[in-house]
Amino acid sequence: MAIAAYGKSVEAKFKKHKTRYSIEFDTTGLIQDAELEVNWIDITPFTKAAISAQLEDMCTKYKTKKIQIQYTGSESNILTYLSGQAEAKNLTTRYELVVKCKNIKDVKLFEYLFSDKGILLESSEIVFKNSSNLEY
Repeated sequence: MAIAAYGKSVEAKFKKHKTRYSIEFDTTGLIQDAELEVNWIDITPFTKAAISAQLEDMCTKYKTKKIQIQYTGSESNILTYLSGQAEAKNLTTRYELVVKCKNIKDVKLFEYLFSDKGILLESSEIVFKNSSNLEY
């Protein structure tokens, strides 16, 4: 279970036809969004250029660790899209990137959310908790 600024949610992750999916539900079981892991090449050139320009402004050097295309909209439209019965035209498309960002002083891991036009919508630092378990 994840707790975000907008409340609690449950995330289901699975793999289908070599594509990794992540479906997020609210605590009542309604679908909030669906995310599919994609490659940099799958993003349109215009959007890639806009995202790259913003990352270059925020980081002296960066490396993309994970890219997901995020679809939000009505639950029925999300389910219709995921079942392959329709295109994503009735859904809001965004890109979620996990990026290792190096600056003059340090290196940090961030999660960025961009619009389909490459405009930065959200940014959050990924902070790892110290584990009380033994790690090998």
